[in-house]
Amino acid sequence: MTRHHARDGAARLPGARSRSRWIAIWVGMCVVAMAAAFAAGTFVRSPWEEATRNASIDPVVTAAVATRSFPAQVPELTGTVSAGSTLDVSVPASDGGRSVVTRVDAKAGSLLEPGDALVEVSGRPVIALALPFTLYRNLTPGMSGPDVQALQHALATLGLYRGTPDGTYGTGTSAAVRALYSRAGVTAPAPSADAQSALDDAEQAARSAQQGAADGAGTSDGGGAGDDAQNDAGTSGAHSSGADLAAARRAADTPLPYAEIVDVPTAGARVVAVKKVGTLVDGSVATLRVGAPTAKARVDVGQAETFAEGARVTVADVAATGDPVHATVTSVSAFKKASADDSDSTPGYDVAIKLPVEKNASFEDGDKVVIRSAGAKAKAARGLTVPVVALRQDHDGTYVLATAGSASTSASGSEKSSLRHLTVTVEAELDGYAMVTGDGIAEGEQVVVGGAS
Repeated sequence: MTRHHARDGAARLPGARSRSRWIAIWVGMCVVAMAAAFAAGTFVRSPWEEATRNASIDPVVTAAVATRSFPAQVPELTGTVSAGSTLDVSVPASDGGRSVVTRVDAKAGSLLEPGDALVEVSGRPVIALALPFTLYRNLTPGMSGPDVQALQHALATLGLYRGTPDGTYGTGTSAAVRALYSRAGVTAPAPSADAQSALDDAEQAARSAQQGAADGAGTSDGGGAGDDAQNDAGTSGAHSSGADLAAARRAADTPLPYAEIVDVPTAGARVVAVKKVGTLVDGSVATLRVGAPTAKARVDVGQAETFAEGARVTVADVAATGDPVHATVTSVSAFKKASADDSDSTPGYDVAIKLPVEKNASFEDGDKVVIRSAGAKAKAARGLTVPVVALRQDHDGTYVLATAGSASTSASGSEKSSLRHLTVTVEAELDGYAMVTGDGIAEGEQVVVGGAS
């Protein structure tokens, strides 16, 4: 029975040749499946691959040229004031005493002009003077140098020094310094203790010599050779003491301590802050703002001619807290594209306007101002317009890139190369649109606003 079952099992199993044939068929099917999978992978892209491909494409965004009307308006800009740099006024510590504010002559917000007193510290004033550099030493009669000559020039500008600025501190310079202090309403500085002591000694010697000369003259009435010699000696002594006295007086003439002068521009400086009376000074006693304030603004292409260099303008605080001041455009930058970091910026030119330094025209750093043309008149306009961001600039002037594509499309390199370069003239700008004229520009034309360099 056992042998019978074995024969039945052997009858149901395939032979060796059949097994080989089935294995070959199975392997062939696997190879075909792998080839099909490879082919499918070659022609089918995953979503990630498609996204990577799309990211490498630089989209060209366009907008249509359209006709618009611009209402009558006076050309104006909105700018920001840069009020200049600040200067801290420091007063050296008093010898053997304290530095205390004893009087304030110029209040915060006022204009400090050359010749004006700023503040008084420990009874001594600080006076403004237009110097090319800060004084670096105390100036006394008999000194010479470039600082003395600069002082003479500054005093001459104020009409106080009438000699030739020769760089030597003489009696004319001392007189001009006294006039400077008198003009500021303060007391002129006294000579040093050594100079005063030397003058006292010279005066005493002169008095003694004069007395000796007088005594000699009295004894010479008897007439004798000895008396004549004594008289001559007394006269010589008097002359000598007189010369010494003159020299001592020159040396004890009015000096100028450097600590009592602050250098400011010829146009003056704005007082930002000053310490109150009674304040113990340890460093700065006041802060000044020097340099003329400047208003800066971006002018679009359409108004570039109106706000060209040399154009007359009026500048007023946007809050209308003061009267407009008259000024002039001092510089215009090269053409600048719109900033990618600032959505409010537009392509155009940066203009700078030097504001006058006047007692009634106080602009603070960072003030927003309105800049208006002083000569242009308001006028309405109607014509073809393009978005301001479509405007471009090269050495030949202003232009736009035009294409016949749709309002928003992705362009290949070959399509970009077919963009047309159209030179335009900007007539006006308003609300992000520029009114333009030029050959080839027509309503409905598509102009590039982004994506093409």
